Amino acid sequence: MKSRSVSLFALTLILAACTPAPQPPGPPVTLQLLNVSDWHAELASLSIDSKDGGAAVLSASFNKDRAENPNTLTLTADDAFGASPPLASFFDAVPALLAMNAMEFDADTLGNHNCDKGTAFLQGLIDQANFPYLSANLSNLSGNLNTVAPDKTFEVGGVNVAVAVSGLTNPEVPTLVSPSAFGTLKVPDPVAAIQVRIDIQAQGAQTFVVLTRMGMEAKDAARTVSVSLIDLAQGLTGFDVILGDHTNVQSSGTIGGALVLEHLSKGTLGSA
Repeated sequence: MKSRSVSLFALTLILAACTPAPQPPGPPVTLQLLNVSDWHAELASLSIDSKDGGAAVLSASFNKDRAENPNTLTLTADDAFGASPPLASFFDAVPALLAMNAMEFDADTLGNHNCDKGTAFLQGLIDQANFPYLSANLSNLSGNLNTVAPDKTFEVGGVNVAVAVSGLTNPEVPTLVSPSAFGTLKVPDPVAAIQVRIDIQAQGAQTFVVLTRMGMEAKDAARTVSVSLIDLAQGLTGFDVILGDHTNVQSSGTIGGALVLEHLSKGTLGSA
């Protein structure tokens, strides 16, 4: 297994590539996951001599990793735009979506800064994405967001290896944005919502990944401790990877058989 245990990382899993009975299983497939945490549309590098953060740096790193292993999914767990530098915010975050399309992201989820300018603004950006936005614990979507799905299953490796990627929104979002910006959206319990989804997906997928805006530390606007990434992981069963976000903490470990990670923000690179 190899990983980059900061905002950009590559995780390799060995999966049993199954074919319909009675034929024997195919060869193992190595799945690589690339992840950026809390990018905030950091289109330019963090400093003149920095190798971190910028879209060009990330794209080059992604392309290098994909060349080494084409069986790759590129994921981010929300706030890829919102609270962004002027290069993106002056143009209403459109450059962020264009850059993400160019970097060939496969999926994103939704967090508080995505909602800063309201659901109509957010839907306009989602409509420009070449990848899905996922959240299994957003309800009342009708009239607010019309193209958000709970999860998506990807086929990788040219064989029947299905990877189910589910999104989760942090439950304290309503306290972190203006009520008018959040519309009539609701954020039900993330553990219950995501567990229902894995029970449904289990019929066809072999590997289960969660993207969530929840971090190792979780506080609402009143600084009251809320549900953390660790709490989430302890409440789930059947997942292989849980990718956290939100609190700019570098951490990784195994909880209940799942690899649980949170990484530094703004596209910081590293290796482990």
